[in-house]
Amino acid sequence: MKKILLILLLLVFLVGCQPQAEDIEKTPGTCPFDCKGGNAGVTATIHYPTEGGNIYTSDRFAPVIEVVDEGEANAEGMLLLTGLDAETFGSYTGCYPINFYTVLDDPDDQYYEKIIFDDLPQTSISSEKGSDQMMTMYTRYAYTTYGVYEVCLTGDPVNEANCKVTGNKLDSSSSGPLTITSITEEISKIGGNAITLRLHVDAQVNAGRNEKLIDIEDTTNPECILPRDEGIDFSDVEVDVVLLGERHDCGLMRFENGEGEATVTCRIENLDTSVFIGGQNLYPGYVELNYGFQNIQSVGFNIAKG
Repeated sequence: MKKILLILLLLVFLVGCQPQAEDIEKTPGTCPFDCKGGNAGVTATIHYPTEGGNIYTSDRFAPVIEVVDEGEANAEGMLLLTGLDAETFGSYTGCYPINFYTVLDDPDDQYYEKIIFDDLPQTSISSEKGSDQMMTMYTRYAYTTYGVYEVCLTGDPVNEANCKVTGNKLDSSSSGPLTITSITEEISKIGGNAITLRLHVDAQVNAGRNEKLIDIEDTTNPECILPRDEGIDFSDVEVDVVLLGERHDCGLMRFENGEGEATVTCRIENLDTSVFIGGQNLYPGYVELNYGFQNIQSVGFNIAKG
């Protein structure tokens, strides 16, 4: 009887140790394991002043800007307004910062999905004659892309019959300006039942005109011109892997010289395949890419007397 009880207790313990998809760490406001995909992120639109429109010298001036998170991750960043004539626009000269953040996990939050900045400080227009003006807006934000995968974990990768180690293991990539295109696995036996898993992750940047990948720390820089705009021509993306309920730091994925594609290898050591019971070999997880992104847009308008 004691032997039977011990066996039952052992089985309960081992089954309890089996990681289930719903147990794997899930970040609030993001899509694992329900990503829809795409290449959208945060967009910012200047509603006022309008392209080719008039601003009158008798009026007070305050921009109106809308920020929308069209992707699948929370965002935090800043808008930087520049280019306005110092003698004419007083408060909005230099590099004027506006901080923002968006959330996708709480519909009751005032910053859910979008923000409209329609109550910015007003300033007088110090001009007695008409003139052409240009306002430029830098939109910088920190963002995350997720790549959901399912890997084959086995102590015998060559002869394993229940699943395949070869092939692309990526199920879906979340929507964002950085997209995960491929995840492949490689298994090395390191003695006994232990293995080392290597995940090779490929990603590409979906950047249009006047857009680019930037380092995360640059998303909080209040200067319009970044230091790396003056000769440093690469950007680093922080990479994490979540597997079996644990997070693994995979270092940096580097995009060199403005190239649109990059790759990184994540190594997870000492996985004990002897605890995988019940014939289970396929395990879900996700790759997390953390990065900064920048968009630049301008609007030209006219100051009219009246």
